[in-house]
Amino acid sequence: MKKVAVWTLLREREGITREEAERLVLAGSVRVSDEPVRRVGELVDPQGDVVVDRGSPYASRGGEKLAFALEALEVDVSGRVALDVGASTGGFSDCLLQHGAELVYAVDVGFGQLAGKLRADRRVVVYERTNISDPRLTELDPAPSLVTLDLSYLSLRIAVPVASRTIRGGGEIVALVKPLFETDDRTARRSGELSAVAARTAADLLSEALRESGFAASTPIQSPIDGGKGTVEFFVRVSVADAH
Repeated sequence: MKKVAVWTLLREREGITREEAERLVLAGSVRVSDEPVRRVGELVDPQGDVVVDRGSPYASRGGEKLAFALEALEVDVSGRVALDVGASTGGFSDCLLQHGAELVYAVDVGFGQLAGKLRADRRVVVYERTNISDPRLTELDPAPSLVTLDLSYLSLRIAVPVASRTIRGGGEIVALVKPLFETDDRTARRSGELSAVAARTAADLLSEALRESGFAASTPIQSPIDGGKGTVEFFVRVSVADAH
């Protein structure tokens, strides 16, 4: 029987995109017929047993971060329409669905990153190559009552007011705070290194700034899972009375 490339087998069996397959293979997370796969283009038996160890109940560890935040911040997702901005591979989107979201709009400036199982899920509407300020997001129907934010290179002082405009009739925003993008310390931003104390200060100042702008922002809670390179991250919940 003719052999097939690993990524083809993963696409057919698991609904995984080639980009996602490459990440999993490079991480050593794919085995076919009990043999580890080293290259995404490796030829294997199309009838072989496929084992994919994602290491998480969600599409990425971002889902684990959000699951913690939803519980700690007492956010009920059941039956709600959600907007996931900065969806990437879909960890947040997957978490929202598994917590009972009725519909998730998965938005990202990138392309082809969302996990295949989410892309094929009828409860997910995908907006790729889409920025948070895209006017289409303020006209979604049904409109979201919950927005999650996982953004890089953009302060939440800018992103939260923009995201709030997508909510009509009230709701809330759950935002992942990345202190490196909130601090005024240019040296830290260049080096990618920020002390835990400075990170907490940056997160607290963010919440204070949001409150001064008229938003009901919670005290930031620290995520139990660090970001890239071990950076400390936080979550903040922002109540939105109506569109701003």
